[in-house]
Amino acid sequence: MKSFSDYLDVVQSKKLFSPFYETKGKYNLNQILDFHIDWIAENNCLFIFEEFQEVEGKFGLEILRIMINNLESNHQSSTKIIMTLEDETELINSLNETVHKTQYKTRAQIVESNLQIIAL
Repeated sequence: MKSFSDYLDVVQSKKLFSPFYETKGKYNLNQILDFHIDWIAENNCLFIFEEFQEVEGKFGLEILRIMINNLESNHQSSTKIIMTLEDETELINSLNETVHKTQYKTRAQIVESNLQIIAL
């Protein structure tokens, strides 16, 4: 999945989500993001993203921001996201600007505690 529309297509084709306020089988952005936020908060999973640089910028950043904020707010902070990426600098800088800081951690510390960079 490289964009929100790709994600939406997968969710619809595999029937992964059925909103209680569904209108004629059409999902809107808010319904899907609400579902994704709830799903991330309620599940303990490892997320793997391959070739993350191919993902549409806003979509990828928003998914990671939601995941990191939920992991941190639920005190589940540990490495639960694995991705392959050609250059992580821009992503790390963007995440450092968008995640929520806490009373005890800076934004950079939150990103660092949820992502681990391994050069291959």
